[in-house]
Amino acid sequence: FSFKLLKPVDNLVIGVPIFNLKGDIITGISTDMNGLKIKVPAGGHVKGQLKIDSLILNTGNYSSYIAIMDNKEFIYRNSISKLTVNNMPFFFGVATPNYSWNFEEK
Repeated sequence: FSFKLLKPVDNLVIGVPIFNLKGDIITGISTDMNGLKIKVPAGGHVKGQLKIDSLILNTGNYSSYIAIMDNKEFIYRNSISKLTVNNMPFFFGVATPNYSWNFEEK
């Protein structure tokens, strides 16, 4: 992502929530969750990338948007994608973490 801010921002917060199609929030990721305090001057250009190593959603349809805020005040919000997850043969709930089973033989 990249954008230019017309006004100065004391605490830029960028968030990406993920919802199911009923509107229930599944999870969210934001810069303030990591304690990042981003100050941007007027006319400042912001360029970055969000990398998600593993998204553990189960089969279903999801939606997401990007929210850009000055602290808690929205500057911009727009849908970024519709997500369709399939090919899970058997699951419970909305997420399956990476896991493995280990047993001791007696």
